[in-house]
Amino acid sequence: MLSTTRDVPLTITRIPQHGGTAHARAQVIAWTASGPRHRDVGAVGGRAAPAA
Repeated sequence: MLSTTRDVPLTITRIPQHGGTAHARAQVIAWTASGPRHRDVGAVGGRAAPAA
């Protein structure tokens, strides 16, 4: 039987990291007062990552 235990702890910082690697080309559209802004998930994940 395969284990369902994760190899790394599930933390908030892992969410953008996973999105940036597994879904890097998917589009994120944010609506602002000046209109929509399009970015890919890889760019959003990079901006959300903590500073090293």
